Amino acid sequence: MVYPKSSSKKGQLRFKPNGQPLLEGNEPGFLYEGHMGRRAAGQKKAGRSLKLNAYPRWDDLIVNGVATAAERVVASIMADNEGAFDSINAWDDQILSIGIMQKTFRRNPTGIIGGGGELIQQITEFKRDHRALFDRFLGQYGWDVTTRRAVYTEPGTNIIYTEEELFEKVREGITDENIKHKTKKRSTLLAPFVLLGQNEIFQDKQVQDFIARLHQALAVRPALNTSKLNAPTYSFTAADCFQSSLGQTIVLDHSVNRPNCVGPHIGVALRQLFNELSLPLAKQDPRQWTAADRLRYEPRLIEIYGPLRDTRQGIWPPMYSKGGSRYTAILAAFRARGLL
Repeated sequence: MVYPKSSSKKGQLRFKPNGQPLLEGNEPGFLYEGHMGRRAAGQKKAGRSLKLNAYPRWDDLIVNGVATAAERVVASIMADNEGAFDSINAWDDQILSIGIMQKTFRRNPTGIIGGGGELIQQITEFKRDHRALFDRFLGQYGWDVTTRRAVYTEPGTNIIYTEEELFEKVREGITDENIKHKTKKRSTLLAPFVLLGQNEIFQDKQVQDFIARLHQALAVRPALNTSKLNAPTYSFTAADCFQSSLGQTIVLDHSVNRPNCVGPHIGVALRQLFNELSLPLAKQDPRQWTAADRLRYEPRLIEIYGPLRDTRQGIWPPMYSKGGSRYTAILAAFRARGLL
């Protein structure tokens, strides 16, 4: 029998029989092998490394009206900043993140906006809609989700881990030397998520969630000021500001990583644009831009907004320290595809 294996520059996944036949890729004995640690500059581990741009059912989604060709471009390029369908991040300060959006199980959901992380909702919906697959890939290996928490029950015991205890369990055996040298560690505990990410049904779920997230991001209204998260907003949306695939990709990237910051940061970028070009009030509504206006205004708005998302810009609320580099990576991806 041939057992699947793959590798990338960033790590390897190996599936071994451990003395037992590996049936349909989902029997005990498989291993995750990749970098693990605590609060460090992480890397996503691409297992068999099916990226979103190679997703084989894009044409079906487009024909059936689930997605558009433009949305395919936006989602595929943005996903390159996140990971493959079976990517796992067990490296940073949360329990784990998986997939093309790197949805997360949070280690301390109490009092946090969004609770236990977006992966809670995704797995909950998958469990509801595909219970047999959930049991096959996660349930039989001790994984479950509640309303706000990921739960792991060690097989063969009644020992339950969640929140901080689960964070430590996932990283069991990790030493300072492992972290310092980014030593790859094996984990049977994480392996079910790798195989789940290689399942076609869960891949479909990830893509549909990604498209829904794009729609959600583009429906955000820019904030009139950045004094607080619930500041008054303009009457137009991010979709009115950004009609190009490049602009929408940057908005999606922002939403996936810091959703509460999208409106405030677009608002800051708009006001910089208005002041820089001395735009009259009538031109301060993107819905009123002519085709000629948009050719002039939107590219400049993108140039302001993309780097501005970086925490080093000193804008409140901050995004994240890699906002600028992710913007640069998105530009490079568009250029590589001949789209700029």
